[in-house]
Amino acid sequence: MHFDRLKTLSRQLSAALVLPFILSGCVTSNQHTVTTEPLYMQADESAEALVLAYGLIRKHYVGQTSPARLVSAAIAGMEEMLASQNQALTKPAIDVQAIAENKQAAEALSAAVKHYSTATGVNHQTLEHADIRGMVQTLDAGTAFMPPDVYQEVQIETKERFGGVGLQIGVKDNHIVVIAPIEGTPAEKAGIKAGDHLAIIDGVATKNLNLMETVQRLRGPIGSTMTLTIERTDVFEPMLYSLTRQIIKIESVKSKILEGNIGYIRLTQFNAQTGKDLSMALKQLRQPKTQSLIIDLRNNPGGLLTSAIEVSEQFVGLNGLIVYIKTRDGKKDEYPSHMKDQSEAYPMVVLVNQGSAAASEIVAGALQDWKRATVIGTPTFGRGTVQTIIPLHDGSGLRLTTAKTYTPKGRAIEDKIQPDLIVEEKEGEDTVLAAALEKLKAASIK
Repeated sequence: MHFDRLKTLSRQLSAALVLPFILSGCVTSNQHTVTTEPLYMQADESAEALVLAYGLIRKHYVGQTSPARLVSAAIAGMEEMLASQNQALTKPAIDVQAIAENKQAAEALSAAVKHYSTATGVNHQTLEHADIRGMVQTLDAGTAFMPPDVYQEVQIETKERFGGVGLQIGVKDNHIVVIAPIEGTPAEKAGIKAGDHLAIIDGVATKNLNLMETVQRLRGPIGSTMTLTIERTDVFEPMLYSLTRQIIKIESVKSKILEGNIGYIRLTQFNAQTGKDLSMALKQLRQPKTQSLIIDLRNNPGGLLTSAIEVSEQFVGLNGLIVYIKTRDGKKDEYPSHMKDQSEAYPMVVLVNQGSAAASEIVAGALQDWKRATVIGTPTFGRGTVQTIIPLHDGSGLRLTTAKTYTPKGRAIEDKIQPDLIVEEKEGEDTVLAAALEKLKAASIK
């Protein structure tokens, strides 16, 4: 069997998949076709999904891989799964270290699945999934295998309404960390903060879970309760929280007029409606004519790349570069502004903090590079990789890190967006907003 072409896919930014209340990142609806080479897409029906996943990793993963290492990791993943079931293992006669070509790897993977299926009676799909998990564990934290039930979660990733507790999480320094709680949700009301480590979910340590498994643990029936153990760097003892899952409705754009006719717009995430809602908010703010504008991206974990572009191009001139991505082989895709009508050229400030990630960093970086706005706050999260969500033929999927993202001037977003003015946040006092107001008032006096 060969797979010369896969379905048109959606690209996704951040070290994690965008499941809005849990993970953060950035998706683009731009069509992008991922292809594989027939040379190593040869497999019998016992290992189609496995060999396809191997081929995609070899061809498109942003880092360096080798056939021997991937095959070794795949077989180890399968053997670990079988050992957990107390299966007696007789290793297949495969010289992994001698594997140097993709075709050899495909043959070895197929042979290993067939061997262990015959020896243990475990079905091919279960073995393939264990193999793929083994392979991706050798890659970065943004790459993950999604069994069919988890892959279905992806289908709701950009909807505005879903169940959960309002936690947006990712992986950083090998920890499951809170990027930001969503405003008004159980997580935010309980006091969970950006930067917190999510240590235990209902008695299960997250160090034993990957990102997708953590997603599954956090989800559950509406009205059900979960217990979370949170670790915070400035708190000695772990903190225990009991949260009840609920339907969460996200309003991504909120606006108002502040003193001195300063417009204030808060973007909570980047979904399919954010660009249009921002345009409407800007028009409403013109009624009492605004003299300047604040865009608040604090604790905004990201969302759709297309949405980040639609937001940015309302302030960046026609054809101005907003962001570009670069693959392992140096291929560069640029995303310029296509909007002719720009907002008024009044002074602007963008507010960011460590909870500003992915799409937020794209907007802040673009407006900063074009000197369209002053960025105030603390350094951002630094989520600057691109994930591509790839369906496999058996209903499962692969989330694969395929590129890195850069601001118009070539700054790597994974290095974080550094504010023009560093202002630390204080408990009970919005020092960052106060600094923005002070700057804009001073600009209006001039």
